[in-house]
Amino acid sequence: MLRFVPALVFSLFTLSAQAQAPASMALPPEFEQLLRQYETAWRGKDLDALVALFEPQGYALSSEQQPVQGRAAIRAHYAPVAGGPLSLRAFAVERSGPLAVLLGAYRYGPGPADQGKFTLTLRQDAQGQWRILSDMDNGNTPPPRRAAG
Repeated sequence: MLRFVPALVFSLFTLSAQAQAPASMALPPEFEQLLRQYETAWRGKDLDALVALFEPQGYALSSEQQPVQGRAAIRAHYAPVAGGPLSLRAFAVERSGPLAVLLGAYRYGPGPADQGKFTLTLRQDAQGQWRILSDMDNGNTPPPRRAAG
C-alpha cells in the first residue's frame, strides 16, 4: 500500500497550478540513470531492458487505455508502440524512504515543446535498486470539446 506524506502531496499539486511548462531539474544520480535507461530501452525497442526497470507487479497507466500490471503485460502493452527518439526530462521529484515520485515531460524527436507528461512512482528494493512501481503518461493534446446543447 502506498502512503504519501502531506508535504509530498502538497508539492505535487502546486505544480498543477502553473500555466506554463515547469523547468527541468537536475535529478539525484540514481533517478537520472533510471530515466536514461528507460530512454535507451525505448529507443532501441529493447522490451527486455524496459520491463526490467519495473517491479515484477508494476503498472503501466497509459492515456485512454486500461491499466496493465506485471512485466509480461507491460511488455505486451509497450511492444506495438516502443521505439523512436524518446526524450525524457524531470521537473519534480520527492522521496520518502523507499518510495519516490518523479514528475516529468516527454517528447519524440527534436524540438523544445513537450508532447506529454508522466509520473513515475518508484520503490527501492532490498538491494537498493530503484524500480518503477507505476508509469503513468498522457499527452498534451487537449481533449475534444463537446458541442453545446
